[in-house]
Amino acid sequence: MQPKRFLSRCRGAKWLLLLLLWVSACAPAGTSTPREPLIPTETPTPLAEPASVESPATSTAIPVPAQRTETVAAPKSSPTPRPVVLPTLAYKACDPATDSIDAAFVGDLSLTDGTRLTPNTKFKKTWQVRNTGDCSWPTGTALVRIAGDPLPGPQQIPVSQTSPERDIIISVELTTPAKPGEYESSWRLQTPDGRLFGAVLFVEIIVREAPPPTVTPTGETSSTCGALDDRFHSVINQATALGIQVLCATSPIVTVSGQVQIFRQNVDQDDPQLRFRSLMILRDDTDKIYVLDGKDANTYEATVTTHACAEGIPPDEQPATCSGLGVPEGYILPTGRMGATWCNHSLWISAAGWPWEPAAGATLEIQKTTNGLLIEATTDATATQAAQRYLIAIDFGARRATVD
Repeated sequence: MQPKRFLSRCRGAKWLLLLLLWVSACAPAGTSTPREPLIPTETPTPLAEPASVESPATSTAIPVPAQRTETVAAPKSSPTPRPVVLPTLAYKACDPATDSIDAAFVGDLSLTDGTRLTPNTKFKKTWQVRNTGDCSWPTGTALVRIAGDPLPGPQQIPVSQTSPERDIIISVELTTPAKPGEYESSWRLQTPDGRLFGAVLFVEIIVREAPPPTVTPTGETSSTCGALDDRFHSVINQATALGIQVLCATSPIVTVSGQVQIFRQNVDQDDPQLRFRSLMILRDDTDKIYVLDGKDANTYEATVTTHACAEGIPPDEQPATCSGLGVPEGYILPTGRMGATWCNHSLWISAAGWPWEPAAGATLEIQKTTNGLLIEATTDATATQAAQRYLIAIDFGARRATVD
């Protein structure tokens, strides 16, 4: 019985050996059966390579990840700045019920007051004028002569439409009279329906025969001119130091009555050196007001403008055009003809400032020069003011002045 069981066991072992040999024959070459079961995992989706990076299959270079780069443009040179072109204001018709039509004198561009000319000589007078009203000057506006000497030439000049806050250049060509003398004419703008408006513009000339040349000891020729009065010696020196010209005298001294009022600009400034002093001088003989717009605390230097003062206003009357204007503490509103000019032209803003004393009556000693005036102004003493004396040199051509 033992051999038979042994044979059975041998047969079982034989079949087991054959089964193992068959499994080994079916396994792929070079592989081994894992001893532990594999855990299934997700295969991540491969990232796409940038087109600019070569694949390892076609290049031996080591691949690098793509980097984001920015291109910085080279700085461009600044273009040449173009000139600023101011917009043209649209035409604005005047509404008689709400709009005012007005004009202000800006400056003389040719032929300053008191220019000497020979008889029968053609000349051109040119002004710069600004529309200071609420509307455009209407079609048909003209500059017309309103008073004074009728100098040969046109008595009115057409003026183009001008919008508010715009300047215009106006010229008139005239001829000097045949007879020597001093001549003055006044001009003003006029609407088509005959209304005069704006500042009065002046033509002032002195007609003299050309003096014969004189021969100096060196044989050179020269022209003679009038001597300047000695009383103006100090202010002439002051003007010369500032570059303000005082040329030949063209007439002897004349004495006229008038007024002088002192003003301060920048009244809100704590520093008194920034509160510039200005003067307004009224001539009773011509009804002109000279405004000396000071550039320092003592009016060593000033800009000059000329205005025609209003007529028929009592000395103590407060101008209606200044009603409602707030007065700084310590200052007053100017009155009378001086005050009317101050209000009508808004001189408190930049040209004059504010007064702290009323205008004082004054005696004016005036000598005309080739390019301006020399003035000795002596004010009358009042209950609150002592008499004052001012020496003034004015160059109308450069619109500059100085006060000593």
